[in-house]
Amino acid sequence: MKNYLFYFFICVGVHGWGQSNDTLFFEKNMDFLDYVFQNTTSPINGSQFLTNRLVDLDDSLLLNVFTPSWTNVGSSEKSTRVMSYLQWWDISKTFSRDSILDEYLDGISTFDHEQNASFELFFADATIRTVNQIDWNNLSTISTNEAFPQFNQSNTFSRDLTYLGFFEDTIPTNLISISLPVNNIISNKTRQILHINITINGNTFQLLPSQSLDLSDILQGNNAFQFETVFDNGDIYNSTQNLVVISNEKSTFSWNPYSDEYVSQLYDNLPVGVRNPKIRYRIFYACPDGKIRKPLIIFTGFGPHTDKNFINNFQNWPKPYEDLLNQYNVNDQFTALRNEGFDIIFAQVLPPNAFIYDNAQVAIKVINTINYIKELHGCHEENIVMGFSAGALCARFALLIMEHEHLESNGPQPHTKLFVSNEGENLGANVPLGYQHALNWLKENEAHLGLKAYTLNYIFNAPLARELLRYYYTGTGNNILPGQNIHLWRGQYLSKQAEFNHSKNTHNLNYPSFQRMVSISNGSSEPNYLSDGTVDHFPFPSAMGHLIFSQENPSRRWYANYLAPGINTVFRYEKKPLFQPWEIRFTATTKNPLLLDNAPGATFPFGENDGDADDDKFIGREIIDAWKYELLGFITVEEPRNFSFVPTMLCHGIKNYNFVANGGKLNFDFKIEKLNYINETTATTNDPTFANNFYGYPHLGYPTTHYQVTPFDALFTYNENTVHLFSERQLDEEFFEGEDTPMTSELSNFFRLEAQGITAFLQNRKIGEFSYPGTSYRADFSPYESLTIGEHVTQRTDFKPVIFEPNSIVEATAGVEIHFKPGVHIKAGSTSHFQIYGELCSIGGKSGGENSTKSNLTTLQLEATKIDYPNFTIYPNPAKDWLMVALDKSFSETSGLVQILNLSGKVVFEKEQLFSEKINVSLPTGMYIVRIKLNTKCLQTKLIIQD
Repeated sequence: MKNYLFYFFICVGVHGWGQSNDTLFFEKNMDFLDYVFQNTTSPINGSQFLTNRLVDLDDSLLLNVFTPSWTNVGSSEKSTRVMSYLQWWDISKTFSRDSILDEYLDGISTFDHEQNASFELFFADATIRTVNQIDWNNLSTISTNEAFPQFNQSNTFSRDLTYLGFFEDTIPTNLISISLPVNNIISNKTRQILHINITINGNTFQLLPSQSLDLSDILQGNNAFQFETVFDNGDIYNSTQNLVVISNEKSTFSWNPYSDEYVSQLYDNLPVGVRNPKIRYRIFYACPDGKIRKPLIIFTGFGPHTDKNFINNFQNWPKPYEDLLNQYNVNDQFTALRNEGFDIIFAQVLPPNAFIYDNAQVAIKVINTINYIKELHGCHEENIVMGFSAGALCARFALLIMEHEHLESNGPQPHTKLFVSNEGENLGANVPLGYQHALNWLKENEAHLGLKAYTLNYIFNAPLARELLRYYYTGTGNNILPGQNIHLWRGQYLSKQAEFNHSKNTHNLNYPSFQRMVSISNGSSEPNYLSDGTVDHFPFPSAMGHLIFSQENPSRRWYANYLAPGINTVFRYEKKPLFQPWEIRFTATTKNPLLLDNAPGATFPFGENDGDADDDKFIGREIIDAWKYELLGFITVEEPRNFSFVPTMLCHGIKNYNFVANGGKLNFDFKIEKLNYINETTATTNDPTFANNFYGYPHLGYPTTHYQVTPFDALFTYNENTVHLFSERQLDEEFFEGEDTPMTSELSNFFRLEAQGITAFLQNRKIGEFSYPGTSYRADFSPYESLTIGEHVTQRTDFKPVIFEPNSIVEATAGVEIHFKPGVHIKAGSTSHFQIYGELCSIGGKSGGENSTKSNLTTLQLEATKIDYPNFTIYPNPAKDWLMVALDKSFSETSGLVQILNLSGKVVFEKEQLFSEKINVSLPTGMYIVRIKLNTKCLQTKLIIQD
C-alpha cells in the first residue's frame, strides 16, 4: 500500500467522524476503518487484528514483521514493537501494551539486587487480517461526496505472526528468574501452549505458563537462549534470543565490618509496589562494638542516572544499593565522617517511583527504628537526616509529619538536629514540556516504541514524577487557551504536605522546624542572562524557545521547542493530505511560563554524538532515537543542549523573587542577593565581590527576615553548573564530558563542618522547646575535640542564646575542651552534665584494616583507645549555700582539690577538701563548673547556684 492513496480521503474532524454536506470527515485513520467495517459482525475471529489500522507504515517495514528470519530471533526492541503493532492492529480495542509493560516495569522498579529479578516472556500467536490490495486501491476511485463501500472479511486476507521473546538484552545480575504470565500470551488461535523447553549454554529446562524458572547463578557473560514452544495440537515453534549478563557479582561497596541490614514496608505482608513501597537500610557502625553513637541517616532519590547506560543495558534503574552509596560518597565525605565517629545509615526506597507521602511513611519507620536502637545503646545524640533529590522531599515530609504527630498526639519525636536537602526539588523539578509531549505522542500514536523510550514514558508518568515536575504535559494549553500547569497529583501532594504544619512552626511553613535546615545545589548561583533575554550560560539553550528537534516526511511533521516568554508552542504535530495544505493536528502551547529550561541549576545530560557509547543514557537522545525508529524521514536536532533539571532557585526554595516582573527568567544572583556571605565582616560590606563562590548563611545578609527569602539556614551553590547529583561540570561545548570541579572538596568540607563531628557549637537552640507538654527531651553532644556554647560562637546560625528548657536532659562530652560563652541560660528543672572525657573507640572500621582515611580537618589521632572514667556527683544540685562531693565507689581517694569555675573559665572557688565534708560557698546565681583534681585524674561537672 502507498500512504498517498489514503490521505485524499482523510480530513480533519473536531469530534471524530461524521457526515456533513455529503462529505465524510475522519479524525484518525482508524476511525475510517471503523466506518468501512461497521456492518461486519466479525471480520476476525477472537481479537480482531487488522494491519491496515497502521496505514502510515511502509510495506517493506510491515512485511518484514511476518518473515521467519525476523520473528524467530527475539530482542528487547522486537518484543516491544510486536506488542505495539498488535495494539495498533486490534480493531476490537481490547489489548493494550500498557497492561503488560506497565506491570512488568512495576516489577523491575522493585528489583533490589538482593532477591531475584523477574524477567517476563512475551508470546504472540495471532492471525492478522489485511485488506486486499485491490479493494484498498479501489478507494482511490471514490469521490469525497460518495459513500465509501462497506468491507467485510471477504475483503481481507490473513497473515500469521508467532513471536516469543523477553524485554531484556543486557542485565546487571545473574539473580534472575524467567516466567510466562498468562496475561503475556496474546493469541486469537485455538491452540494452547503446553510448555516451553529452554536451552541455555547446553542446559535444558522446562517452563510452564504461569510458572517461574529460577536461573540464578546459571547465567554469566553472553547467553544464547533456545526456545522450543510446544502446543497442544502438536505444533512446535523454535526461536532464539541472546542475553548478556554484565556481571555475575554484586557491586562491591563494603564498609564492613560493623554493619546491620534492615527492611521495612509501608504495609507489612502485602506485595511491594508503587502503593506499598519498601525501604532497605543498613547501619554502618563507626565503632566495632556495633553501637550507635552519632547517627547520620541518608535517603536515596528517584534514580539516579549515572555514567552507565540509562535503560536496558545495565538495567540501571533502580540503581544498585551499593553503587548509590558509592556515588553519594563525594570526595569520601561519608568515609571521613565515619572515621570521625558517625554511624552511617543508608536507606533506599523501592520502588523509587512511589508517592512521596508513602515514601515518607517508610522513612519514618527508619527514623523511629534508629531512635529505638540508639536508646537501647544508651545514646541520645540527635540525628542528622540527609536526602538526595526526591529522597530529600521524602525525608523533609517525614520530619514534618513526625513533628506534627509529636506535638499533636505525643507521637515519636524525630530527635533530629540537622536536615540536609541535597539537590532536593523543593519547589519542583523540570523536564522540558517539549520532551514530555514528544514522548507521550510517540507512545500514544506511533507503533514500535522501544523499551528504553517506553520506560522513559513510564518514569514520566510515575506518581513521583507527577508530584515532582513543576510543569506537567497534561496541564499544557493549546493555541486557543495557552498555559501550563502542574499535575493534579502534585497539587494533592502540596495540599497534603500543608496539612502537617503545626503551631510551633510560624516561620517556615511546609518545612520541618525542629532542626537546622541546609540545602545543597549543584546548580549555578549566577544566571548570566543577556540584555536581550537570551542565555549566555553553557550548557543551557542559547535562546529561549529554541528548537529542540524537528522531523518531517511528505505527509507528517513534528516540532519540539524549549520554553519561551509570551505565547509559545512547545510541541506541534502537522499532517498534509494529498493536494491539500498542511493542517495542524495537535499543539501544546504555553503562556508566560517560568523559563525553567534556561534556568541556572543542576543539569540533566543530553547526548550529542551518535557514536558515543553512552548516548542512550540521555533523555533527549532516547527520544530522538525513538523518532528515528518510528518514522520515515530524517530528524533535525538544532544545537543540542542540556536543560536545567533542578533550577537552583527552586532547589533552595527562594521566596522573595517576582517572576512576573522578570519575564519568567530565574535571573537570581545569590551573591548579589546576599546569600553567599560566610561571616559578618563580609556581610556588612554588602559587596558581592566578597561573597563566597560556594556557600553562605542567609541570616548574615538578612539578620531578621531570612526565612522570608529561603527556608534554609545554610546554602551551598557553585558559580558553575554541574550534573544533577554529580559533582561534574559540563566543560566542553562539543563533547558533553564531565570533569572534576573544585566543588567536590568544598562540598564535602561544608557538609562535615555542618555535621560538627570534630568541633561543635551550640547557638540559637532551645533544647527541649519542641516537645509534647509534660515530656522530657534528652540530647547528647560529643565532638572529638571541642564544644563551645553561647549566643555568638559561630557564624553559621542566628546570633541567639542557648536555652536549656526545664524539660531538657543534656549530656555533653568533648575530647579536649568545653567553652561557655555569654548567652547560655540553664533553666531550673533542666539536667545537664558536661565533661571532658568522651567514650571513644577505634572508629570507622579501622581496626579491621579498611577505610582508614584520616580527616583533613583535624590532627586528632583516630586510633584513640576507649577511656572509661567513673563519674562523681555534686549534691544538692542546684545548690544555694553549700554542697558536697560524692565519688564513685571505684575511687580510693578521700580528698582532693575542688575548684569552681564560672562560664568564662575563671576560678571563683578553690580548696583542698575532704569529700565527706560540706563545702560552704557564696556565689551569685548562675551556672558553674566544678572540677575535682585527684592524684592522677581530673573530673568536672555542672553546678547550678540558685537563690
